Amino acid sequence: NMRVIGADKTAAAGYLGQGARVAVLDAGVWTTHPDISPNLNMALSTSFVPSEPDVNPYVYGFNHGTHVAGIIAAPINNRGIQGVAPLAEIVAEKVLSSATGSGSFAWLIEGILYASGPEVHADVINMSLGATFDRINAGGDGSGPLIAALARAVNHATAAGTLVVASAGNEGV
Repeated sequence: NMRVIGADKTAAAGYLGQGARVAVLDAGVWTTHPDISPNLNMALSTSFVPSEPDVNPYVYGFNHGTHVAGIIAAPINNRGIQGVAPLAEIVAEKVLSSATGSGSFAWLIEGILYASGPEVHADVINMSLGATFDRINAGGDGSGPLIAALARAVNHATAAGTLVVASAGNEGV
């Protein structure tokens, strides 16, 4: 709800995301969706999923990346919804398979580095995704190197001036 997070007040004050670039790392987006295409930078959008080289999802119907991109930057167009930052630019990065909703840490790390790198230089990276790790045994499940590599990528993005935003609690644990 936009009112709950104060987006109605920021919009009324004229803060609509002008000049902001947001990289959405997810399962791709429907590039022709009327609440996505006006703010989507197709030249920079890309897929890191080898079996799905197109940013568009392969599964027809609901797509999480499209949903998230709309919440962030659906334009003011008298249809659908208005995003939190309706004038912001979206760069779609497919780091999860749209067929399975899963991906590899390598794809995610590549996406973070690309989004924060000189070609895209996103102001914000949004990652509404989840994974579970054995925190009690400090990576005793073999995830320690993955967690460290992900942390290095996030630290690199932060040092480059990109705000990295990740969801918490997707798995409900």
